[in-house]
Amino acid sequence: MLELPAESNAFTLLQGAVLDWPAYTLWQGKAGLERLAALAGSEPVQVLASSTPLQAGSLHKRSSLTCSFSKFLSTADTPNQVSPGQYLYLAQSAMQGRDAPLSALREDIRTPDCLQAQRVREVNLWMCTRGSRSSLHCDPYENLLCVVRGCKTVRLFPPAATPLLYPEPLWGEAANHSAVDHEHPDEVRHARYAEALQQRREVVVEAGDALYIPQGWWHQVDSADVTIAVNFWWQSPAASAAQGPAAAFLLRESLRTLTQAHMAHLLAAVTPAPGLLAAAQAAFSGQPLDRPESQQGDGGPTTGRALLLGHLSLLPPVRAEGDPVGLQAPVTRVLASLTPAETMAALQVLADALPQSCVTLLSNHLSPAAAELLTSYFEDESNDFAGLPFNKGRFFEQLYSLFKKPEHLLDLLVVGKETFAQLAFREVAQSHLGL
Repeated sequence: MLELPAESNAFTLLQGAVLDWPAYTLWQGKAGLERLAALAGSEPVQVLASSTPLQAGSLHKRSSLTCSFSKFLSTADTPNQVSPGQYLYLAQSAMQGRDAPLSALREDIRTPDCLQAQRVREVNLWMCTRGSRSSLHCDPYENLLCVVRGCKTVRLFPPAATPLLYPEPLWGEAANHSAVDHEHPDEVRHARYAEALQQRREVVVEAGDALYIPQGWWHQVDSADVTIAVNFWWQSPAASAAQGPAAAFLLRESLRTLTQAHMAHLLAAVTPAPGLLAAAQAAFSGQPLDRPESQQGDGGPTTGRALLLGHLSLLPPVRAEGDPVGLQAPVTRVLASLTPAETMAALQVLADALPQSCVTLLSNHLSPAAAELLTSYFEDESNDFAGLPFNKGRFFEQLYSLFKKPEHLLDLLVVGKETFAQLAFREVAQSHLGL
């Protein structure tokens, strides 16, 4: 029995899946074309027409014509009668339903066992007579692509690659298509497409095989010569939920999840500054602070880190062009070089020894990215303060007490975090939705 993978999160090639279909035998060669014409030759079909094998995803770039199914089939039987500059492609021609033009062809195919429990939404015929090449796109349904005759080469990208594929705007008619010209990508307009190529996988689907393409997987398909395929579309549980009463909630949750993931991605790209730390720790190691001995730190690494942070507070705040949230600001880079425990220990030493420097640092030099990074350190429950001069019990009370209004520090941190999250959300909306 043909079975789909238990977890529908990866494509699967099912070799020999449709060898038992009558179509696999009856639709081959010239006799196969005659069989198709006998079943539905008089039915009208809409055919895509192009001067090249590439069939564009955008409706603005497509042209089509209507003819009888027999007329289309004749272009495979007598290709010399077709203009050399014309490529015809029968795409997504309905086979399911009483009014479907090619419903008679269902006589020669079988619904796979693995789909018996699914509510199949559409069954379609796809056929080219001189080869074809699709645009890069994803489907709104789960997809089982069954090749009956010929061969298809399918190149796939996982859903996670979506931002790298530059999807068309969500409000457009081609929202499920990529704006990238996959044959000749524009390295300036679509610079991140090169990253997506590292995730691309290629599968050859021969006649008699089927390819399961999970919902959301991007794919681009090349078909050789005369190729005939049948596909089944059905809705996933996730898609069903997204169309129900909880649709608005699920949209917000999806965007929130994507935003949080993008925030983590942005922070992971911060360039650490180990050189600054090493220099500070070497310069300040063993130097006493003008404070009581109990507040001196460890006279070594932590003191060096604290004094480096204090030194940064004396510099004029800098916001580099093209870095609106300070991902590469000095304080952000230094924090990225430290563990959460090292950061908190250094801040406590700085607050003890140079309280005004600590206030200046937090008030004027904490970029939105640094605020997000610092608060994530505060919330890290895995902090190990072993060997560090740190009093966890009084740390937060001590920091807040440095400000005339304790809530001022909280406001600074919250505003910074929200500014950082807003930028991440905008980038998510632009890359995923085209907004």
